[in-house]
Formats: sequence, structure tokens, C-alpha cells
Amino acid sequence: MCPSFLCKIKLTRSPGGPTLAPDGRPLGSREGGWECREVDAREQKIVRIYVFLLWLIGCVTVRAQTVYGTSFGHEQAIYRVEINGDDLASTPDWLPSDENPPLSPRGAATVARETVTQLMPETAHWDLAGIELCPADVQNKWFYEVSFREPSRIYSVGRPLRVISTLVRMDGKSGTIVTNRKE
Repeated sequence: MCPSFLCKIKLTRSPGGPTLAPDGRPLGSREGGWECREVDAREQKIVRIYVFLLWLIGCVTVRAQTVYGTSFGHEQAIYRVEINGDDLASTPDWLPSDENPPLSPRGAATVARETVTQLMPETAHWDLAGIELCPADVQNKWFYEVSFREPSRIYSVGRPLRVISTLVRMDGKSGTIVTNRKE
């Protein structure tokens, strides 16, 4: 139903003086030439449709999900690791005021290393570069971003040191892996 304030008046920009009601009294005006006037039934219907569409757009926007992801490449493929709202719904909650998260950083690093090593066996001996605890847009849901880098002894001049990252959920599962094969 249309809010009553939207169906009673309409603000219009008028070059002339104030608009008068059928009984001759001024409907009022605002500074800058804006006037209020009564809205007829047709305009009320348009306003109701407009409000409904705005409500519908809001509902669709609320249902949209954020997808968290990271990518890394290999000779044969590019891998993307993703976590979305549905993935996070089944994970344990964590409040920063709690002593420890449901999955320890060590546990996240173990899951991440297993995931990355399955995709790229040469990363089995790469160094742990970092573990970041990341908040999700969903209340009390968190995940880890775990990074690995090539050992510096493999580094050669003129070639950047490779760093790859993957995502781990608080239930100890890796994010969904999407593979794009290189041709």
C-alpha cells in the first residue's frame, strides 16, 4: 500500500505563484518555486507502482551475495578459489571477543597447503607467506586467506618471486575451486 504522504501531495516546480485549492485557499509553497498540490487517482497509481518497484529492487539487492575470491596461475591453468554467502552459512560463527576462532590459523594453513599442493605439486615446499583472518559481509562469519611464496633460493634475477593465496572457511574446508585451462 502506498504511504499516505506519497499519495496526498506532489511537489512541482512552478514559474507562477502558488497553486490554489478548489476552495481558493493556497496549497502552500516552498522556497525556490516548489509548490505542493493534490495528487489525482492516476498519479496515485503511478506512485504506488513506483514505490512497489523500489521495494522490489531493494528485495533483489538484499538477496545478492558477495563472493570472495582469489586467483593464481600455473603453466596449464588459472585457478580461482571462491567463497560465497551459501558457503559461509554452514560455517561456525566467530565473534572477535571470543578467545580463539573455530579454526586455528595452523589448521587453516594445513588445509590451504593441501589444496594448493593438489593443484600445483611444486608448491609443497613453498614458504608460508601469511595468514589473514577476513570478516565476511555476513554477520559473525569469517574466513582465512592463506598465502604461500616461492622459497627465496629458487628466485632468479629478473623474475619476480611468485606468491599464491587461497581461501579457507571456518569449518576447515577450502573455498570452491574454479579451473580455467590455458590453451
